[in-house]
Amino acid sequence: MTSGISAKLVVNADDFGYCLKRNEGIVECMQSGIVTSTSLLVNSQYSEAAVQSLKTLFPGKLPSKLPIGLHLNLTEGKPVSPNVTSLIGIDGEMLGKQGFRNEWERRTIKPEHVNIEMRSQIEKYQELVGCLPTHVNSHQHVHIIPGIAKMFVKLLKDYNISWTRLPWEPIMQLSLDKMAPDLLSKQFFYFINKVHADALEAKSLFEQNGLSFTDNFLGHFVMGAEMSASKLQFALHAILCNSSQHQKELYVKNSYAEDTITNVCSKGCTNGYSIPSTCELMVHPGYPSEEGIGGFLGGPDSFSLSSDRDNERIVLQNKRLHQYITNNNIKLVSFCEL
Repeated sequence: MTSGISAKLVVNADDFGYCLKRNEGIVECMQSGIVTSTSLLVNSQYSEAAVQSLKTLFPGKLPSKLPIGLHLNLTEGKPVSPNVTSLIGIDGEMLGKQGFRNEWERRTIKPEHVNIEMRSQIEKYQELVGCLPTHVNSHQHVHIIPGIAKMFVKLLKDYNISWTRLPWEPIMQLSLDKMAPDLLSKQFFYFINKVHADALEAKSLFEQNGLSFTDNFLGHFVMGAEMSASKLQFALHAILCNSSQHQKELYVKNSYAEDTITNVCSKGCTNGYSIPSTCELMVHPGYPSEEGIGGFLGGPDSFSLSSDRDNERIVLQNKRLHQYITNNNIKLVSFCEL
């Protein structure tokens, strides 16, 4: 591809601070792979170690120039604030991904407790990093839940933070539309559909209040064991070229083999991008966690203990993937550079 116009790709690794193995994998992917940014959990045992490892990777860089933001967490672990009792269960931990959503819909969670905790996490981030975050997203996408999204918008405006995440992923929705729930975990199937519905509702709210998010989002479609260099290459090509034809061919062929990828990716964008385009790729790399070390209640979860995180770590350092990005005039950037 030859063009004076480049696409910009933020590769953001979530869950920084979750455990030492996660920290190690994320830093490695920033040093030797395509990861350009990360989001910090501030209510984790290893948050401080995570920040220190990033400062070691970028010696002499001002805190405000570090490629790191806040991964706002309202669902797992202990809250930062001691006075948010409606956010926690009898074990003193937050209520979990679905538990939080259920209790929010039942209105047993007090909005003022959500607001207090969000602000406490911003303040904790400042204490750990030494500045405000470059961007704020959230653990398990709680920031786009109706009702919470309005408080989230006010939070970012109060702290003069503009960048967030809009996890609307059309390429994943196309995939879901072709599947019955029993072909996926039903819980995951319905969760992603709800995330997409919430994202579409949050989009106008974010835009009306001047918040920024990338033109495109990619994440669930290539998460964990689903990530491969070929599938990532195809998805980026289809998204950044705005090519519905590429996406249709993907689902007709239902294949991410190298010959399929090469054939389809050779058909478009030969004249470059028609307009500048930005994309956030949400990733979760890391070495497999160790039992009982890090994580939240009961230690790391099954996803963290599995090989899925390690698969992402390996793929994100794939030399052919990096070459594809270079050859196609895709510029790897952090949120600081948007």
